[in-house]
Amino acid sequence: PALTTVNRTDFIIADGATINAPLLASVNESTLNITPGRTFNAPNIANIDRTRVLVSGGSSYSLPLVTSYNSVYYWGYLGDYEMFTADGAGSSLSLANMTTLTSITNTSNTDDIIRFDRINGTINLNSLATINNNTNGNSYTQFNIAANQTQSLPNLTTGTRLYFTMAAGSSVSLPQLVTAPGWLNFELATN
Repeated sequence: PALTTVNRTDFIIADGATINAPLLASVNESTLNITPGRTFNAPNIANIDRTRVLVSGGSSYSLPLVTSYNSVYYWGYLGDYEMFTADGAGSSLSLANMTTLTSITNTSNTDDIIRFDRINGTINLNSLATINNNTNGNSYTQFNIAANQTQSLPNLTTGTRLYFTMAAGSSVSLPQLVTAPGWLNFELATN
Protein backbone atom coordinates (compact mmCIF):
# COMPACT_ATOMS: atom_id res chain seq x y z
CA PRO A 1 0.00 0.00 0.00
CA ALA A 2 2.97 2.43 0.28
CA LEU A 3 3.72 2.22 -3.45
CA THR A 4 3.77 5.71 -5.05
CA THR A 5 5.54 5.22 -8.42
CA VAL A 6 5.95 2.38 -10.91
CA ASN A 7 7.97 2.22 -14.12
CA ARG A 8 7.79 -0.36 -16.91
CA THR A 9 5.16 -2.47 -15.19
CA ASP A 10 2.42 -4.60 -16.72
CA PHE A 11 -0.42 -4.98 -14.26
CA ILE A 12 -1.71 -8.53 -14.69
CA ILE A 13 -4.69 -9.08 -12.42
CA ALA A 14 -6.13 -12.58 -11.98
CA ASP A 15 -9.86 -13.14 -12.35
CA GLY A 16 -11.60 -12.12 -9.13
CA ALA A 17 -8.48 -10.40 -7.77
CA THR A 18 -7.97 -6.81 -6.62
CA ILE A 19 -4.93 -4.56 -6.57
CA ASN A 20 -5.18 -1.79 -3.99
CA ALA A 21 -2.63 0.99 -4.42
CA PRO A 22 -4.11 4.00 -2.61
CA LEU A 23 -0.90 6.08 -2.75
CA LEU A 24 0.08 5.25 -6.32
CA ALA A 25 0.42 8.59 -8.14
CA SER A 26 2.72 7.89 -11.07
CA VAL A 27 2.56 5.01 -13.58
CA ASN A 28 5.22 5.39 -16.29
CA GLU A 29 5.93 3.25 -19.37
CA SER A 30 3.47 0.63 -18.16
CA THR A 31 0.26 -1.14 -19.15
CA LEU A 32 -3.05 -1.10 -17.30
CA ASN A 33 -5.51 -3.77 -18.46
CA ILE A 34 -8.97 -3.13 -17.04
CA THR A 35 -11.32 -6.08 -17.57
CA PRO A 36 -14.43 -7.45 -15.80
CA GLY A 37 -13.86 -9.39 -12.60
CA ARG A 38 -10.50 -7.73 -11.97
CA THR A 39 -10.19 -4.59 -9.87
CA PHE A 40 -7.45 -1.97 -9.91
CA ASN A 41 -7.98 0.58 -7.12
CA ALA A 42 -5.55 3.46 -7.45
CA PRO A 43 -7.54 6.69 -7.02
CA ASN A 44 -4.51 9.03 -6.84
CA ILE A 45 -2.89 8.34 -10.22
CA ALA A 46 -2.02 11.72 -11.74
CA ASN A 47 0.78 10.77 -14.14
CA ILE A 48 0.46 8.07 -16.83
CA ASP A 49 3.20 9.18 -19.24
CA ARG A 50 4.05 6.57 -21.89
CA THR A 51 1.49 4.19 -20.35
CA ARG A 52 -1.11 2.13 -22.20
CA VAL A 53 -4.61 2.02 -20.70
CA LEU A 54 -6.76 -0.75 -22.17
CA VAL A 55 -10.38 -1.13 -21.04
CA SER A 56 -12.46 -4.03 -22.33
CA GLY A 57 -15.39 -6.34 -21.77
CA GLY A 58 -17.81 -3.67 -20.56
CA SER A 59 -15.50 -2.36 -17.82
CA SER A 60 -15.19 1.30 -16.88
CA TYR A 61 -12.10 3.14 -15.69
CA SER A 62 -11.55 6.79 -14.86
CA LEU A 63 -8.34 8.76 -14.35
CA PRO A 64 -9.69 12.11 -13.06
CA LEU A 65 -6.32 13.44 -11.81
CA VAL A 66 -4.55 13.03 -15.16
CA THR A 67 -4.29 16.45 -16.86
CA SER A 68 -1.55 15.72 -19.43
CA TYR A 69 0.03 12.82 -21.27
CA ASN A 70 3.56 12.68 -22.70
CA SER A 71 4.93 10.02 -25.00
CA VAL A 72 8.57 10.69 -25.79
CA TYR A 73 10.20 7.81 -27.70
CA TYR A 74 8.16 5.17 -25.92
CA TRP A 75 10.37 2.34 -24.68
CA GLY A 76 8.56 -0.78 -25.80
CA TYR A 77 5.60 0.30 -27.90
CA LEU A 78 7.12 2.11 -30.84
CA GLY A 79 5.11 1.74 -33.97
CA ASP A 80 1.43 1.14 -34.41
CA TYR A 81 0.14 0.23 -30.95
CA GLU A 82 -3.01 1.31 -29.20
CA MET A 83 -2.27 3.47 -26.18
CA PHE A 84 -5.87 3.95 -25.07
CA THR A 85 -8.65 1.47 -25.85
CA ALA A 86 -12.32 1.08 -25.02
CA ASP A 87 -13.14 -2.33 -26.47
CA GLY A 88 -16.63 -3.81 -26.26
CA ALA A 89 -20.13 -2.61 -25.56
CA GLY A 90 -20.28 -0.66 -22.31
CA SER A 91 -16.50 -0.27 -22.06
CA SER A 92 -15.59 3.22 -20.93
CA LEU A 93 -12.32 5.07 -20.36
CA SER A 94 -12.49 8.55 -18.91
CA LEU A 95 -9.61 10.99 -19.31
CA ALA A 96 -12.06 13.84 -18.82
CA ASN A 97 -9.55 16.28 -17.27
CA MET A 98 -6.64 15.70 -19.64
CA THR A 99 -5.99 19.00 -21.45
CA THR A 100 -2.67 18.34 -23.23
CA LEU A 101 -1.25 15.38 -25.11
CA THR A 102 2.34 15.42 -26.41
CA SER A 103 4.19 12.96 -28.64
CA ILE A 104 7.83 13.62 -29.53
CA THR A 105 10.25 11.27 -31.29
CA ASN A 106 13.99 11.63 -30.87
CA THR A 107 14.78 10.71 -34.48
CA SER A 108 13.05 11.01 -37.82
CA ASN A 109 13.27 7.21 -38.27
CA THR A 110 11.13 6.31 -35.27
CA ASP A 111 7.35 6.19 -35.09
CA ASP A 112 5.74 7.40 -31.91
CA ILE A 113 2.02 6.97 -32.40
CA ILE A 114 -0.50 7.74 -29.71
CA ARG A 115 -3.50 5.71 -30.75
CA PHE A 116 -7.03 5.83 -29.37
CA ASP A 117 -9.18 2.82 -30.32
CA ARG A 118 -12.94 2.94 -29.84
CA ILE A 119 -14.44 -0.47 -30.51
CA ASN A 120 -18.06 -0.03 -29.39
CA GLY A 121 -16.85 1.66 -26.19
CA THR A 122 -16.35 5.28 -25.16
CA ILE A 123 -13.28 7.39 -24.45
CA ASN A 124 -14.00 10.68 -22.70
CA LEU A 125 -11.57 13.40 -23.81
CA ASN A 126 -13.86 16.35 -23.16
CA SER A 127 -11.17 18.70 -21.78
CA LEU A 128 -8.47 17.90 -24.35
CA ALA A 129 -7.46 21.25 -25.86
CA THR A 130 -4.01 20.65 -27.37
CA ILE A 131 -2.36 17.73 -29.15
CA ASN A 132 1.35 18.30 -29.90
CA ASN A 133 3.21 15.95 -32.23
CA ASN A 134 6.62 16.99 -33.49
CA THR A 135 6.57 17.72 -37.21
CA ASN A 136 10.18 16.71 -37.93
CA GLY A 137 9.75 13.07 -36.89
CA ASN A 138 7.15 10.39 -37.50
CA SER A 139 4.96 11.03 -34.48
CA TYR A 140 1.22 11.50 -34.78
CA THR A 141 -2.01 10.89 -32.90
CA GLN A 142 -4.48 8.44 -34.40
CA PHE A 143 -8.14 7.95 -33.52
CA ASN A 144 -9.73 4.70 -34.73
CA ILE A 145 -13.50 5.01 -34.55
CA ALA A 146 -15.64 1.89 -34.94
CA ALA A 147 -18.80 1.69 -37.05
CA ASN A 148 -21.67 3.89 -35.91
CA GLN A 149 -19.57 5.49 -33.14
CA THR A 150 -18.86 9.17 -32.54
CA GLN A 151 -15.67 10.57 -31.02
CA SER A 152 -16.18 14.01 -29.57
CA LEU A 153 -13.28 16.38 -28.93
CA PRO A 154 -15.34 19.42 -27.91
CA ASN A 155 -12.49 21.60 -26.62
CA LEU A 156 -9.66 20.67 -29.00
CA THR A 157 -8.35 23.93 -30.49
CA THR A 158 -4.90 22.82 -31.71
CA GLY A 159 -3.97 19.43 -33.11
CA THR A 160 -0.64 18.73 -34.79
CA ARG A 161 -0.54 15.68 -37.07
CA LEU A 162 -3.94 14.14 -36.45
CA TYR A 163 -5.15 10.98 -38.16
CA PHE A 164 -8.75 9.75 -37.97
CA THR A 165 -9.66 6.26 -39.21
CA MET A 166 -13.42 6.11 -39.50
CA ALA A 167 -15.53 3.00 -40.08
CA ALA A 168 -18.92 3.10 -41.79
CA GLY A 169 -21.40 5.35 -39.99
CA SER A 170 -18.80 6.77 -37.59
CA SER A 171 -18.19 10.46 -36.99
CA VAL A 172 -15.89 12.87 -35.20
CA SER A 173 -16.83 16.18 -33.63
CA LEU A 174 -14.17 18.94 -33.62
CA PRO A 175 -16.19 22.13 -33.04
CA GLN A 176 -13.32 24.24 -31.64
CA LEU A 177 -10.42 23.08 -33.85
CA VAL A 178 -8.77 26.15 -35.42
CA THR A 179 -5.15 25.05 -35.93
CA ALA A 180 -3.87 21.78 -37.40
CA PRO A 181 -0.14 22.17 -38.24
CA GLY A 182 1.61 19.31 -39.98
CA TRP A 183 -1.43 17.55 -41.38
CA LEU A 184 -4.99 16.50 -40.63
CA ASN A 185 -5.96 13.19 -42.20
CA PHE A 186 -9.34 11.46 -42.40
CA GLU A 187 -9.41 7.87 -43.66
CA LEU A 188 -13.04 7.15 -44.43
CA ALA A 189 -14.72 3.77 -44.90
CA THR A 190 -15.59 2.93 -48.50
CA ASN A 191 -19.22 2.12 -47.71
